Amino acid sequence: MINLLSPDIKEQMHYAKLNRRVLGYLRMLVLVLIVLTAIFGVTLYFLGQQANALTRDVADKQQTIASHAPNVKKSREAADRLTAIKTIQSTQTRFSLLLDDLAKVLPQGVAIVSITLTGDDTKPVRVTVTGDSYNSMLAFRDAAANSPRISGVDLENIAQNASSFQSSVVIGFKPGQAR
Repeated sequence: MINLLSPDIKEQMHYAKLNRRVLGYLRMLVLVLIVLTAIFGVTLYFLGQQANALTRDVADKQQTIASHAPNVKKSREAADRLTAIKTIQSTQTRFSLLLDDLAKVLPQGVAIVSITLTGDDTKPVRVTVTGDSYNSMLAFRDAAANSPRISGVDLENIAQNASSFQSSVVIGFKPGQAR
């Protein structure tokens, strides 16, 4: 096809086509900007709603925490008392362990008459025992010496009464075993 139009008209047609193309791009750009603006607006709205909901939730939680403050104080006091009790129990001497050990090793014919407790597991305990024979007293000493908590047993004296023997026995603990 031969174009017989004048160069001015050709140039105007070229610019008209270019103008139409640029206007199409501008329309598309405006449409994209409108869509993006709508998306950002909706997003900001929902973020605002979520921020308000979270602020209300935080206020509710803080109110709940504030209502539990007396309970927290009471529980801390109870925990402190429990810690003090545990500390006292861990440092107290438990002579019931000694009694259990003595009961386990007490030979036939030997009876415990008295125990002098010192309140300290580093000091020896004095036990008065009676038995029906001299050998039963020695058997008590040997059996007590084999106890896992006792470090040493000494017979201070053995006295014979009418039908029985009585002895004063000193018992020492192994370190930390009476606790």
